[in-house]
Amino acid sequence: MDKTPSQLHSICIYLLLTAAVFAASLFLTHSNAKYINNAADLNRFDFSQDLAVISPSAFTQEGTDRYATYRLLLTNLNPGTIYGISGYSATHAMRLWVNGEILIEVGVPGDSYENMTAGTAYFTAYFVASAEPTEIIIQRSGFVLAHGGRLNALYFGEQYHITTRLALSHVRVSFLAGITTMAALLNLGIFLFFKNQMRFLWFALYCFMIAMRTIGIDNRLIATLVPSMDWQIDYLIAYLFTTGMSVTCALYLNAMFSGELNKRFLQIMLGLAT
Repeated sequence: MDKTPSQLHSICIYLLLTAAVFAASLFLTHSNAKYINNAADLNRFDFSQDLAVISPSAFTQEGTDRYATYRLLLTNLNPGTIYGISGYSATHAMRLWVNGEILIEVGVPGDSYENMTAGTAYFTAYFVASAEPTEIIIQRSGFVLAHGGRLNALYFGEQYHITTRLALSHVRVSFLAGITTMAALLNLGIFLFFKNQMRFLWFALYCFMIAMRTIGIDNRLIATLVPSMDWQIDYLIAYLFTTGMSVTCALYLNAMFSGELNKRFLQIMLGLAT
C-alpha cells in the first residue's frame, strides 16, 4: 500500500523531531575541549580555561607500531594544582606514568603476543603538579590486532574540567539511553495491541539497539559497570549492537514502506549486475 502525503509528512516530522532531540542532547552536554597536535602548542595551552585533547602525535615515540613507548614533557603546569588524565586506553595494553609514578595500568604490555596480557578500559586519574616539568610516559603493545592497534587521544586538564567533562558525558549517555529505551517500551506496547503491525516491533528493537550501543560505546559504561568483563566480550557487545542497529533499521523502513526497500535494493543490484 502506497503512503499518503499526510503519512509521509508525519514520518518526516517525526524524524526531524528525533534528530532535534539527539542534537540538543549533544549540544547541551558539550564541554569545551581543544584538540592539540604537538607538544609546543600544548606547552602554551591555558589549562585553567579549557580542556585539552592530546593527540598521539604530540608525544615522542620510540618503538614499533605494535610495541612502543611515548614521552611528553609539560613545562606550563601550575605547582600544587591537581590535574587529570582521562580517556580510552590504547589497544590493547597500556601503562601510564607521571613523573615516574604509575597511574594507569590496563592489561600488561609486552614485546610479543605471548608476553602481553590484553585489556581495554576507560580510565581517569589525577596527580598534583610539582615545580619541576611534568613528564608523561606511556608504554603500549598491540599484538592482538593485525595492524597493531593505536594510542588514543587523551583528555588532559585541571581537575574541575576533567570531572565536568565526565559528568556531562554521563548525562548525555544516560539521556540518550533513557529516551531510546522509553521509545522502545512504548512501541513494544503498541505492537502488543496491534500484533500485525510489525513496524512497531522493529522500531522498538531499533531503539533498544541504540540504547545498548550508546551505553556500550560511549565511555564504555557497560565495562565500567562490570569491571571483570573480558575485553573480547566488551568488543563483541559493541559489534553486535552496531550490527543490530543496521538490521532493525532496515526491517523497520521495509515495514513502513510495504516492501519498497526490497524493491529498491533489487533494482540497485540488477543495475550493478547489468
